[in-house]
Amino acid sequence: APLESLGPEFEILAKRVFAHRMANKGLIPQEIFSSCMGLGGLTLVYEAVVRVIGNHGETIGFAMKKRSPNDSGWPGMYHNAGTVVRMLDSTNGAMNRLTSEIFQDGMEKPMQFIGKCITNQFEGRESVCWADIYETRVQQACLWKLSGDWRVFNLDELKVGNPTIIDFELSIVLWANSSNREPVGDLR
Repeated sequence: APLESLGPEFEILAKRVFAHRMANKGLIPQEIFSSCMGLGGLTLVYEAVVRVIGNHGETIGFAMKKRSPNDSGWPGMYHNAGTVVRMLDSTNGAMNRLTSEIFQDGMEKPMQFIGKCITNQFEGRESVCWADIYETRVQQACLWKLSGDWRVFNLDELKVGNPTIIDFELSIVLWANSSNREPVGDLR
């Protein structure tokens, strides 16, 4: 059937999803999250790269967080911490979720906005992602204080790529580490 013939069904679905979001602080069930991203075609995200700093102030690499084995898009793969901006979010709400994904309670949470990135997320979400990118710096000795399962990828390893890192997440880290990065990185 032609897509336009599904108009009435899409209208019912949109109203159901909207009602659920309004009743649940903008959240939608995990089971339909990826489909909703695909239907909208565009995802807005707050994302952070975690630069790991050595004893002499040098960059050791970047820490990336391992996704859950039950993740709907990229199970068990490494990514930059991020959170999708929800319909009813304030900027503080999205930023608080981002910092809690990275840091344990009580840890300093310095973040600096470094630009925007646009990436294709055609596999897993069927959408394009526009992300506000932040950078946080963590001393190598303090990595144990991060929240969750993290791994440090050194700069040489990042330059050649790693199959355990989600491809568009790797492109964001390389953009963030570039000495001549554009304010908006169109990484599609």
